[in-house]
Amino acid sequence: MTRRVMRGGVVWEVDALPEDAARAVFEWAAGGSAATGAIVSDRRVRRMIRIPTRRGYVYLKHDRFRGPLAALRFFVVPSRARAEWEVARRLAEQKVPTVRAIAVGERRKGGFLLDSFLVTAGIDRALPLDVLLGEGRTPPPGRGRGRWRRQVVRALADVVARLHRAGFWHRDLHLGNVLAQPLGDAGLTLTLIDLQKARAPSSFGPRHWVYDLAWLDYSASRWASKTDRLRFLCAYLRVMPAWRTDLKKAARAVASASAARARFHRARRMRRAGRRGGLFEAHRAPWGRVIRAEDFPMERVAAAVAAERDAGPEQVLRSTSRTRVVRLRLADGAPVCVKRYHPGPWGMLSRDRASAAWRAAEGCRMRGIETPRALALVDRLRGTRDALLVMEDLGHLPWLTHHAAIRLRDPRVSRARRAEEARALGEWLRRLHGDGVRHADLKAGNILVRETPMGPRFVILDIEDVDFPRALARADRERALVQLNASLPAQVGRTDRLRAFLAYARGGIFGSEKETRTALARIVGASIRRAHRWGPRAEAWRPEPEGYGREA
Repeated sequence: MTRRVMRGGVVWEVDALPEDAARAVFEWAAGGSAATGAIVSDRRVRRMIRIPTRRGYVYLKHDRFRGPLAALRFFVVPSRARAEWEVARRLAEQKVPTVRAIAVGERRKGGFLLDSFLVTAGIDRALPLDVLLGEGRTPPPGRGRGRWRRQVVRALADVVARLHRAGFWHRDLHLGNVLAQPLGDAGLTLTLIDLQKARAPSSFGPRHWVYDLAWLDYSASRWASKTDRLRFLCAYLRVMPAWRTDLKKAARAVASASAARARFHRARRMRRAGRRGGLFEAHRAPWGRVIRAEDFPMERVAAAVAAERDAGPEQVLRSTSRTRVVRLRLADGAPVCVKRYHPGPWGMLSRDRASAAWRAAEGCRMRGIETPRALALVDRLRGTRDALLVMEDLGHLPWLTHHAAIRLRDPRVSRARRAEEARALGEWLRRLHGDGVRHADLKAGNILVRETPMGPRFVILDIEDVDFPRALARADRERALVQLNASLPAQVGRTDRLRAFLAYARGGIFGSEKETRTALARIVGASIRRAHRWGPRAEAWRPEPEGYGREA
C-alpha cells in the first residue's frame, strides 16, 4: 500500500521508503541540498543523487522542467517520474527484473509541472553492462572469457524477451540502461533501468521488438562482436515464440534498423555538439564565444585561455604557420593541451578547423574511437580571429613511431608479441574505416599507443582532419594505408607490415584475392614514392607474391 504525503511543496506517493532516507530525500527535493547524499550526475534537465541508508542506498532522480512547452505537455500527460513509477510497478508485478520504485513526487503550480522526483532502491555491486564489457572486466574464477560472454548474452536475451512478453516497449534499450550484478559462481543478474519512455502499446508486435533490438544492437556494436550479437538474437528468438520468423529474416530486419538508428543518432549528436544542451554548455565570454563540456567549468576555461597566452617556449609542443600546441598545467593541477588555430589565407572564407575538430571529437567518441577528449572550444578570440581548442593531456602516451622503434629494440618483447601488435594495428584501422571515420593525415606521428592488459589501443590526433563520409571509397582506404605505411620507422620489417595489411584486408575489403594482391602492390608502390621517413631501406620493401596468402 502507498501513502500520500506533502513535504516542501512536493506531493509524494511513498511505498516502503526507509525512514533514515526519507528526511534526506525530502530535503533534497525541497531545497536542492541535504546533510547526507552525493550528486552522481547533474545535467541541465536531470540530476541523480545517491543517498545512503542503513541497509544500502537509494537513488533520487530529479527531473527539472522549464519553459511553456514543457508546462503544456505535462499538464496533459504524466510526468517522466510518474510514468517510470507506473511502468516499474507493473513490470514488477509480472516478474520482469527492473529497479524497485519506492517513491514518486511532483511539484506543480496551478496544475503546471515544475519538478518531478523518483526514488529507486540501489543495487549492490551493480555496473552498467556497457561499462562491464567496455572495461574488459575479468570473468569469475573458473570461467573462460568466451563462456562468460555467452552467459551474458543468454541472460540479456532472457531479460529482453521477458520485457516484450509482458507487452512493454522500452524505447531506450541500450547497454547503459541494463545493470549487471555479479553473483560469483552463480553468474550474474541483469536489471532494466530508465523506464520513463517505456510504453505498453495496444498493437504490440514485431515492429516494436525490432526497434528495441536495433537500439540494443547499435549500442553493443562497440563492445560485442557480430558473433555475440547473432548469438543474442538466436537466444531471443528461442524464448520469444510469438515472433514467427527465421533467424535470417530477423537478423536482416535488426541490422537494417540498427544502421538507420546509427545514422540518426550520430547525425543528431553531431548537430548538438555545437550548441547548448545534453553534455555541452555555450556562453558568451568577454574574450570570445565558448562551448564547453558540462564537467569543465568556465573558471578552468578562463584559466586555460590566460595560461596559453602567457605560455613560454618550453611549454610549446609544436608550432606551425597555422597551429600552435601548448601543454599546460592549470592552477588546480589539471593537465591540459591547448591548440591555437590561426585563420587560413582566405580569412573568413577558410574552413573553420577548430569547430571541425570539436565536432570530430564528438563523432569519434560516439563511435568508440579514442581521441584526446575535447573539453572546451573558444572561438573568435577578442582582438584576433584565432580559435582555441582545450583538450585532455595525453603526453604520457608514446607516438606510434617511437613505440614501434622502442619495441623493436627491447629484448623483452618477443616476436610473437610484435606480431600481435602488428595485427592489432591493422584491425584497429579496419574498424576505424568500418565506422565511417576518414582521417586525411593518418601518419604514425598522429597516432598514440595506450598499453592495456587486452593489448595495445590506438588514439588519433589532429582530429580537425577527420570527417565522416556516408561510405569510404577504396581510394580513401588505400590513401590511408599509404600514409601510415610510409610514416612507420624503417626498422619495422616487411613481415610485420604485411601482417598489419592482412589483418586490415580480412573479410574481402578489397574484393577477391587477386584484387587484394593488386591493391597491395599499389599501396607498396605509392608508399615507396612517398617514403619521406623511410631511409635507405625503402627500396628493399617489396611484396613477395609467393609468400602472400600464407598465415603471417
